[in-house]
Amino acid sequence: MDLPKNEIVSEDEETITFKFTNNNNTFIMDKKYFYLIAGVSVSQTKDDGYARYSMNGKTMYLHKEIVKVRDGNEDIENVDHVDRNTCNNLESNLRPCNRSENQHNKDKYKNNTSGFKGVSWYKRLNKWQAQIQIDGKPKHLGYYDNIIDVSDTVLNTAPPRMGDV
Repeated sequence: MDLPKNEIVSEDEETITFKFTNNNNTFIMDKKYFYLIAGVSVSQTKDDGYARYSMNGKTMYLHKEIVKVRDGNEDIENVDHVDRNTCNNLESNLRPCNRSENQHNKDKYKNNTSGFKGVSWYKRLNKWQAQIQIDGKPKHLGYYDNIIDVSDTVLNTAPPRMGDV
């Protein structure tokens, strides 16, 4: 088995953990997909943290290639990291999805003050506002005095793949 140009941090019967060449982050993958990156240097994208490598002049994203091989489908465009950790490339953490489903499983925005996805303070009415996206379109769910009521509304209305609300 050829060693990648990345440092192996740990290895067991089923998984391998690597350290990236360009920073101190590590990623994990199932050992059976190791051949995808054998002998190549894997790096991490700056903007989204995905593991990527170059093959025949084309940028390959590790999570997408694993799902394409696993599912036997070269047409897969979007792959979701179930736990939102882009360094966790175990096949159990990866699922094919459409763009809308992938967007639902995002972390809360950094400027979120409510603590819940889809909930924001609406100053004009002095109330909490609930809003979610469905198929890329905003769906207004109402205004509420109590943050618990608004978060319950979002939880009960959000699509099942939205992740933690």
